[in-house]
Amino acid sequence: MKERLLLLAMAYPEASRKYGHSVCIAGITDKGEFRRIYPIPYEIWRRGIFHKRRFIEYELRGKGDYRKESYKVYTNTIRTLKGEMDYNTEIRDICQRNSSSVEELSSAFDEDRTSIGIVKPKILDLKIVDNIPEDTTIQTLLVPESETPERLDHKFIYHFKCSDTCDTIHKMMILDTEAGQLYRNLKMQMQNREMAFIPKFKEKFFTWMIKTRDPFFMLGTHAYHPNHWMIISVLYPEKRSQKTLFGFQ
Repeated sequence: MKERLLLLAMAYPEASRKYGHSVCIAGITDKGEFRRIYPIPYEIWRRGIFHKRRFIEYELRGKGDYRKESYKVYTNTIRTLKGEMDYNTEIRDICQRNSSSVEELSSAFDEDRTSIGIVKPKILDLKIVDNIPEDTTIQTLLVPESETPERLDHKFIYHFKCSDTCDTIHKMMILDTEAGQLYRNLKMQMQNREMAFIPKFKEKFFTWMIKTRDPFFMLGTHAYHPNHWMIISVLYPEKRSQKTLFGFQ
């Protein structure tokens, strides 16, 4: 069966004994269902055919793991479709319609293994810490010249509340490849001088994000860490002006 998916998340390439290096891709179908598809081999992903906010089409192969949204696809049937959805109208509307809370998502996981959702965060901080070899989850990143992904030296952790009434400060790792690619580019530009590229990274994903954007987080769980939520995508339409909010435009 063919299916169309609006691509909203591309998490890090990950090593798998069964599939080798592969990529987690997720989004929402044209029927309005959250979907995680795999295996997407690293060799295919690094060709640059996948882009956030665009539709892809593929042939479903069957149900994936125990998580509600996981499905396997025939990778040779994947094709990208023309057109890109606008951040400030269509993507914002999709995020608002599907927004939940971390607590609601955790309850849904217990009920039916829901493992993908969207929250509207109030971002409090962004911590950048060493990604030590002992970490069970290792962030990696696309390196076109290499046959295997490059492991990042740091990991990025947002501290946030998931609603205005939320009393919990959630701390979740960012697995979005967009964040990883920025990190790698800054590191290369500044010749690996950590004291220079780390503040630049935080300026984009924290200062710029909360001042000029209206961010949403797409959350997902890891297959081997049930009910452990991570940020698999940061979606950031522009912040609405006060004039727009009160109907002056």
